[in-house]
Amino acid sequence: MEVSAGAHEHSGGSGEQEGRSGGSRLWAVGRIVVAVGLAAGLTVAVVGLGWASAWLVYHWAPYRLVHVVDVIVLLVFLLLGIAAAVAGTRRPWRLSVVSSTVFSAGWLFLELCCVFMAGRQALHDRGEPVPAVVVEVSEGHWQSSTFAEVRLADGTRHANVPVGDEHPRPGDRTTVTLDPEGLAQPRLGPPPGPPGTTWRNVSLAATAVGAAGLGTHLAGRQGPVLFRSPRPPEDTPPPGYRRRPARPRRRLRKP
Repeated sequence: MEVSAGAHEHSGGSGEQEGRSGGSRLWAVGRIVVAVGLAAGLTVAVVGLGWASAWLVYHWAPYRLVHVVDVIVLLVFLLLGIAAAVAGTRRPWRLSVVSSTVFSAGWLFLELCCVFMAGRQALHDRGEPVPAVVVEVSEGHWQSSTFAEVRLADGTRHANVPVGDEHPRPGDRTTVTLDPEGLAQPRLGPPPGPPGTTWRNVSLAATAVGAAGLGTHLAGRQGPVLFRSPRPPEDTPPPGYRRRPARPRRRLRKP
């Protein structure tokens, strides 16, 4: 009897260990699936929003309006994401500060790249070169931050025109490329070539890395709740344990 009881206890202990190892493997696989799904979902959402911004600039909304709205909204999301990550460091759903920062910054630059590329593509496809005279030049620290104000032959003025590769001076006669639909930002010089994709790809890679970090941290915090096997109640006897039947109580007879 003692041997059989020991065997039952040994088999019960091994079964419990196998159940725990199986539950841990299931939790690990589930965590990977959830992390990949979250990272892919975040990346696809950001790419879709970037495509929508580019479509607006090319077909419907003015470049400057979309640019300003994107900067304001994404900066707010960046600050809120970092604040939530810092405030949630001691909570079960805490976010990684680094992952949140990389994801938000990559998202911001990706949106700006999409808007810029859409405006340049519009000028490349339908831009019209128009003679103009340079009225004023606002020089920046870099060539990309230098703008000019030009005056057309009919007296119309256009301010904050990017100079591109040109180096104009006030009074110079030059050419400015205008969008007939008035959506893309004017550009000094002839119609530009197609936009490059280097910075867009770099921003997309940073967004994907940040999304992978966020997905990993979120899956790690929510994984035990979703995939860990439920614990038995505290009063549940261990495997292999058998309760002895209760003996009937003897009633004492009164003398």
